[in-house]
Parts: sequence; structure tokens; C-alpha cells
Amino acid sequence: MKILLVYDYLSEVGVVERVMATHAKWLQRAGHDVTLLFSYVDQKTADYAFLQGLKIKQTSTLKKGSEPIKVFSALMGFNNVKSYSADIIITYSFPSIYTTNSLK
Repeated sequence: MKILLVYDYLSEVGVVERVMATHAKWLQRAGHDVTLLFSYVDQKTADYAFLQGLKIKQTSTLKKGSEPIKVFSALMGFNNVKSYSADIIITYSFPSIYTTNSLK
């Protein structure tokens, strides 16, 4: 199965990011194709060891801008979420539910 794990941003290492990575690794071991989607991705954070081997994608279509601008723009529809198909979507916040609403 194709599974998307979605959260607002990847700019720091906190509990949600670690939980998402753990879920993704468990699902991968079970044979699923898992992608982590964020409105904003800080590349230094994405390079942390516990995230290695995971597919991490940014959904904001803005090329420039700060974290809050990219998260807000993704919520307002400036995102590439529709380019992803999935059998299951797991969201970790209310804004990410709103962002992925178009994938029903």
C-alpha cells in the first residue's frame, strides 16, 4: 500500500517527528511504500540519522520564503499535494488534515 504521513513542517527534532519516523519505519518493514510530507522541510533537519532511508518531501510550491510563509501558503492551496496518490493518509495535526483534504 502507498501511505502518506503528513505534518506541517520539518524544522526541528521533536516528538512528532520521531513518532512519524518510527511509524514510517514500522510500515516500511511491513512492506508498504511510505512517504513523509511536510509543507516546509529544513534540509539540515531532514539529514538527521533517525530520518535516513525515509522518503521526505516538501509540499509547498514556493521556492523562497520562511517556514511560516511556506506553511501558510501550503494551507492556502499553494502546494503539490494532488501530485501524490495514496491508499492511506495519516495526518499529525489539524492543518495537515486541511492541506490533504483535496486527496479524498
